[in-house]
Amino acid sequence: MRAHENRVVTERRQLDNRLAKLIKFIDGNGPVYQALSGEERRRLVCQRTAMQWYSDILAERILAFPPYVDSPSPRSQLKRHGAIVVHPAE
Repeated sequence: MRAHENRVVTERRQLDNRLAKLIKFIDGNGPVYQALSGEERRRLVCQRTAMQWYSDILAERILAFPPYVDSPSPRSQLKRHGAIVVHPAE
């Protein structure tokens, strides 16, 4: 892969790690989350949605990378990082 493609894969992996933590925080419904105002909880849910869309867009970009002889395919990069494409390109 080219350098900028590697950066996209790394960016998506980092984003997905942060997204997983946010989902765990929201879905855990713990005392810290419950202590937040309704508006702040709403904003966190909106943030989760935006982060998921961003991750999906990065996944689409990764899938569009051309194959290279000396590196793994874009699909294997997504599988390796536990990617789930919620809104794949038609």
